[in-house]
Amino acid sequence: MLHTVHQFTEFVYTQLTNAASNQFLSGGLVLGGIGAAGIALRRLPKQIWRLFLRYGTVIVDVQNSAAAYVWLLYWLETQGYSKVSRRVSVKHIRMKNGDAKTILVPARGDHWFFYQRRPLWLIRSVDKEAAGAPGSAADFIAALEAKETISIRMLGRSRDVINDLIESARVLYETSTDALLHVHRHQWGGWQNRTKPKRPMESIFLPASGGDLLQDMQQFVDQRDWYLQMGIPYRRGYLFTGPPGTGKSSSAEALAGALGMPLYVLNLAGMTDSSLESAVANIQQAGVAMLLIEDVDTVLLRREKSLESQKISLGTLLNVIDGVQAADNVILIMTSNNPQSLDTALTRKGRIDKVVDFGLASESQINVAVRRFLPQTTVEQCREVATWPRPLSMADVQEYLKKMVIH
Repeated sequence: MLHTVHQFTEFVYTQLTNAASNQFLSGGLVLGGIGAAGIALRRLPKQIWRLFLRYGTVIVDVQNSAAAYVWLLYWLETQGYSKVSRRVSVKHIRMKNGDAKTILVPARGDHWFFYQRRPLWLIRSVDKEAAGAPGSAADFIAALEAKETISIRMLGRSRDVINDLIESARVLYETSTDALLHVHRHQWGGWQNRTKPKRPMESIFLPASGGDLLQDMQQFVDQRDWYLQMGIPYRRGYLFTGPPGTGKSSSAEALAGALGMPLYVLNLAGMTDSSLESAVANIQQAGVAMLLIEDVDTVLLRREKSLESQKISLGTLLNVIDGVQAADNVILIMTSNNPQSLDTALTRKGRIDKVVDFGLASESQINVAVRRFLPQTTVEQCREVATWPRPLSMADVQEYLKKMVIH
């Protein structure tokens, strides 16, 4: 065996020696070696670059199907780089409260910017296969629905900076429209949208039975994933009772503003079964919405459907509250001046999770309102408050206080 190896080695050595003595063959070998070295050297930077990207950077990919995609788009618009970038594109996004917004963000391609003094490489790309064949009839529609990805790459191995960036984008998006409340009121056969300044929670006076309303609703909003995992319809119902002027509707408005969700207002007077079903079916929201059905006791509910044009059947109302046609992602609030007149089927557990009684103003509520409107209360003002007739609704209290402040 060793003898055979020795013979093979001598043969290879002899051939190489002969090749070296042949100037044409040796020249070809030299040129071939130089060419191979050139190819290797030309590929070396790319290989080093790939190794650097793989082991020296961190990257996060966010597709347009993820909630964080909208967060990042909205965050990018607010950054200094986006305001000076010479390559931008128009994007239409929907804010948390359901409001549509048009923004300018860096166009598709590569962009460099700094975050927390760290250079970041942002890439906006689209799946070309999902965009359809050029010139095809479906090209335009497919392009609108194409899978787009935002990739953010950072030097280093720690993900803390990227995690902080995404969290900052989420917080900015969640709190972006805190100043305005979107109120959708059903009129003229459809939802009419208008915006108004949010009503501060400090401006309403919740009764003792409703002191934890905001916390209760916020807990419901935070438990969406649990509802989905358990297969439970994601909706919650409240009944606000009490005489007119006690703050039922205004409390719903303040709560919707505090939770950052749109408010849909329905008055059943003049509605029919079909118009009620259509109204609830056309509630559109990006997240959780609040549906306020005012003065439900003022409408005489029929047990069964009929051809009567100006009356709503109890079955239809129950169906849009928690039946097949009910909208998910909804906090339902019904108000009633006379809860004793309501059918027990409407107020049973499962449809109504919490009843809050808005009674007439108590002395403690009056005192709180006086301190809010008149921080520097004089003796004369206290005497005037004492002369107010009792009982009073909170609406009456506020009217008296407005007159005192104005005069």
